[in-house]
Amino acid sequence: MVIDAKTSIGHLPSDELLDVQKYARFAKGIWVVMRPIAILLDLDGIIGRLKDTDRLGIDMEVMIPVRDKLVTLEEFVNEGRGYMAELLQDRSKRG
Repeated sequence: MVIDAKTSIGHLPSDELLDVQKYARFAKGIWVVMRPIAILLDLDGIIGRLKDTDRLGIDMEVMIPVRDKLVTLEEFVNEGRGYMAELLQDRSKRG
């Protein structure tokens, strides 16, 4: 297992995923840790890169630090959707 933390300073987060594919030659799995804001700014690109790595047979997971723990990209997106749905529901109740 390889874990690589990326800052996404001066690079697109999706491009940083290309950089870590080199670890696939000797690691069974790769975790790429990225900041939440970087994920949100390049979400479509990141998802596209993950689909590409999946097609290549590379086991790569993007992990996001949230409240002192790491969550998967899927968990992060699902939690965000749930939060937004709840927020919109509360606003509609207020009128």
